[in-house]
Amino acid sequence: MTQHAIAIIGGGFSGLSVLAHLISQATAPFSVYLIERSKDFAKGVAYSTSSMAHPLNVRAKAMGVFNDQPEHFWEWVEQNKQHPLLTTLTLNPDAFLPRLVYGLYLEDLYQAIQKEAARKQIKIALVSDEALDATRLSSGKLLLQLRTGNMPAVDFLVLALGAPPAKRLSFESAELLKHPNYIANPWNPPQHSILRDKAVLENQKVLIIGSGLTTVDTISSLAERHISGEIICISPRGTFPQIHQKNSPKKALPAFCLEDLPKTSLKLLKAIRSEILAAKDWREVIDALRTCTQALWQRLPIDEQRRFLAHLFSFWNNHRHRMAPACALTIERLKQEGKFSMKSGRVVHIEPISSDQLQATIKTHAETYTLLVEYVIKCTGPEYAVKHQHNPLLDHLHQKQLIEWDPLGLGLAVTEECAVKGLATGQIYALGALLFGAKFETTAVPDIREEASTIATTLLKKFKGLRC
Repeated sequence: MTQHAIAIIGGGFSGLSVLAHLISQATAPFSVYLIERSKDFAKGVAYSTSSMAHPLNVRAKAMGVFNDQPEHFWEWVEQNKQHPLLTTLTLNPDAFLPRLVYGLYLEDLYQAIQKEAARKQIKIALVSDEALDATRLSSGKLLLQLRTGNMPAVDFLVLALGAPPAKRLSFESAELLKHPNYIANPWNPPQHSILRDKAVLENQKVLIIGSGLTTVDTISSLAERHISGEIICISPRGTFPQIHQKNSPKKALPAFCLEDLPKTSLKLLKAIRSEILAAKDWREVIDALRTCTQALWQRLPIDEQRRFLAHLFSFWNNHRHRMAPACALTIERLKQEGKFSMKSGRVVHIEPISSDQLQATIKTHAETYTLLVEYVIKCTGPEYAVKHQHNPLLDHLHQKQLIEWDPLGLGLAVTEECAVKGLATGQIYALGALLFGAKFETTAVPDIREEASTIATTLLKKFKGLRC
């Protein structure tokens, strides 16, 4: 008897969550191939940080991997509170704990998953490689091409690719990208850089492009390394994400009724503002929208979705994806010490002046000026337009019509079960940022674990319908 097989592309949180739901729900043996090109399996980029200064942006009580057990992480924390890292922290379910701690939780969970899989005679194979292409065979199975060659054909493919790459800026020449003091990816900085082992000295300047949560993490990293110089942050709006309440409200606002909300961006904005004026704290209104955000997005006409992305997306991100209170305190302290400033504007060019300095050209509504700095860190956010991500696997699957882009071109077109539409509908599934265009809010842990649960349930039902 031949066992059915699943390949999960991506070994970060998304891939681990699919695996966890598959193993926990399974009642019969099958095989799973986990394909991850980096060494950070289970933790992925997000939770592989070695810094205690990078907190979660969701409270501990809501960070469980399992969709039906949102407090699973907090329960793990309570069971492991004697761990050396945890003994240094103030622990409570409302806390925004370090992502380093969450990475330990994911590693422990992976070990537990492997044991349960062995007990259920489910084979898990970790493949350290990069998936480049897939072909649909006459048998109906999918043959994956890896960078090092082919692997056994599988029945189903799950795309758990994690966060998209950063946007490529128009002025990023080959010369600039090779400059030792230009950091294009703060999550994978050069070995000898100010985000690893190099100090920022007094009178030296660090320019950060962008002001989202990646910028907040980058500032926290520099503060943890006791920066002596000055951080200058440039972004179009010149504002940081809003700040989470320290504690959850004792009584959350009731969820919105979808039918009571309008179907245009402008009217929706007015309706939400009206609710905010009547509430004690605007954060409670935004949080009350969480249960219906995806459904609300999907009922907006495509033109209204485009209008929202063009005019309201930054405003939404600023209020929805908030920073932990500890990060806000760090930034305020740096301000008071004269080590940080925020400016509105756009960086339109960066030119290397020497091996130690770069010159940035900054454009505002009133003027264009230059700024001489020692370091530049790009924190401009992800490239959502899927055709500009230059992912060989996605590009090849799309060329073969095995997958389809969503109407906005911001990810993949999917069914309610997260099956990707195309010639292989029902065989290829996706979750996380790849569903941005289809679902809008789809990158937080609660969103991903729900998608992972849906995919696992769907695949296990399909196994029962397949003949071995």
